[in-house]
Amino acid sequence: MSEGSSIFWAAFGGGAAAGIFTLFAVILAEWLRWRSDRPLLKASLRFAKHFGPGRPSDNLMLSFEARNPHSKTIVVQSFALRLGHAKDNVSNLQIRPNFTPSELKGGGSITQYVDSTLFLTMLREQGMRPSEIKWVLVNTAIGEYRNRIKLGVLRSLKKEFGAS
Repeated sequence: MSEGSSIFWAAFGGGAAAGIFTLFAVILAEWLRWRSDRPLLKASLRFAKHFGPGRPSDNLMLSFEARNPHSKTIVVQSFALRLGHAKDNVSNLQIRPNFTPSELKGGGSITQYVDSTLFLTMLREQGMRPSEIKWVLVNTAIGEYRNRIKLGVLRSLKKEFGAS
């Protein structure tokens, strides 16, 4: 191989490597930008005392909350609980069938309260137990977001389910 062709291949190889490196850098930057801007809701279920207009509720309430930690606005359509383990044996229990879709701006949150005794009665009527509840879901216009329910909430639900 002559010296001229060696220089050509060295220059061509370096340019190709730089091009591939630049391509990967651009793809990585675009993916990171998409990941930081994507709408990702955080859903949670807690026990709470609801202090609404007038006087506080005497009953313990279940608090369903959807938080939007990103900058994009999301339309929340409903809250639900997912029951069951396997994909083929899954059913969703709608929390508020009459929930009006709400716009959730970036950094904001929406909270829905349900009386815990009313909720447990609804579970009994459908032949379900609190131990079957695995996920809290928030349905939006662009998809479904779910988070696992914390064990402390499940224990409290089971305790109240047995007491009532």
